[in-house]
Amino acid sequence: MHDGDASATERRQQYQPLEDDAESRLRALLANHALGIVEIATDGAICLANRALGDWLGVEPTILTGRTLVELLHLDDRGTLQRQLERLSDGAIDSTTIAHRLRRTAGAYLWVRSTWSARRSDSGAITHLIAIVENIAQQREDELVRSILEESIRRLEDRRRFIDMMIAGLPVIAWRALPNGICEYLSPQWQQVTGMRDGSGLRWLGALHPDDRSSFAATWSDRSPRTDVPRRTVCRLRDAEGLYHRYEAVAAPVRDELGEIHAWSGILVAARPLSLDGGDAIAGEHIGADRHHVERAATEIPSPDLRSST
Repeated sequence: MHDGDASATERRQQYQPLEDDAESRLRALLANHALGIVEIATDGAICLANRALGDWLGVEPTILTGRTLVELLHLDDRGTLQRQLERLSDGAIDSTTIAHRLRRTAGAYLWVRSTWSARRSDSGAITHLIAIVENIAQQREDELVRSILEESIRRLEDRRRFIDMMIAGLPVIAWRALPNGICEYLSPQWQQVTGMRDGSGLRWLGALHPDDRSSFAATWSDRSPRTDVPRRTVCRLRDAEGLYHRYEAVAAPVRDELGEIHAWSGILVAARPLSLDGGDAIAGEHIGADRHHVERAATEIPSPDLRSST
């Protein structure tokens, strides 16, 4: 044996215990890491799964060893992940990150995001694929809720635009308010009549005659009347020039799933209706003919409370 070969052998023997110790420490670190760790062979069999991943899936990590990764994947996610891992195994890419679902023991699926890389032998050949796995279940739930809310808001706005279009040109104001007086919706006629750009919340009270505020609020404060017959009352609204005009308010209750009144939805009709463009007065007969149509439309104004939206 040449002296060089002997020296190399001695060095390997000298450093082998250190390498074995480093391997052991690395595996101990991975086993107790807060993130999920999974290592699979090139045939897809799981070689290692740490405690965090086992806890998320509701099993002991050792039970996962020997099973194939594909067994744990949601059917809809298998193709995408397998294609990426094949590219990784072929050396086409160095790493890949993908969101997918893993099956838990109870049959439910957990959303995770896994970042995969290749483990190579001394010769450079890929022997294993290893992934760091993040639990993104809460993030996905938040995204789903946000998506539902955005869709609900879109439908709400579409419905409101439809109502606005249907009553456009008629001398009525469509409105919707909670029993405590908080206004949820006012049709565009509100601004045309009162000059107020924003009557939401309790701002609308600024256009109501001070002497009418208490009686007007009392009309809608009862949350549990036995009938759904629309209620009526009379009030005075201040126009953009500061003059008060008599209006009849008509509204029907909107009930929640318990039968309690969640809101009141209705219209304000001028006692002596004026055209909104400043022209001649519109005949009272016109208002009477359209009253039923407008009242029905007003009671269909959608609620911005999205808890029951789908």
